Amino acid sequence: MNSSKQTVIKIIARVGFIAKGVVYFMVGLLALQTAIGMGGETAGTKQALEEFIYQPFGSILLIGCIIGLFAHAVWKILQAIIDPENRSKSNEVFLLRIVDFFTGLLYLSFSYAALANLPGTQHPKR
Repeated sequence: MNSSKQTVIKIIARVGFIAKGVVYFMVGLLALQTAIGMGGETAGTKQALEEFIYQPFGSILLIGCIIGLFAHAVWKILQAIIDPENRSKSNEVFLLRIVDFFTGLLYLSFSYAALANLPGTQHPKR
C-alpha cells in the first residue's frame, strides 16, 4: 500500500478513535451524574448522543461525533477487508477480522443514531 493511502487510513483511524473516546466520555459523565443523583435513570450511548444537543454548540459537537463515529466504522471495516496493519494469516486473525467487520457495522449504527438526533433531520415513523 502506498504512503498516501496509509496516511488517509491513519487519519480515518485517529478521527474515529477520538470520536469514540468523546462518546464514551459522555456516557461515563452521564453515569456519574446518575450515580450522584444529578441525572436521569440510565446512561447509554443513545442518551449520551441525545445529551449533546443540550450542550453549548451541541449541534456542532454532534456533527463532529457523527463524522468521527462514521470514520471509526470505516476504519474497522477497512481492518476487516484490506487488513492495513498486515496481521498474520492465522485463523485467530481471520476471526478478529470478522469481529472488526461487525464492529464497523455497529459503529455505523451509532453514527446513524447520532444523525437521527441532529435537529432538523427527518425521523422515520415507528
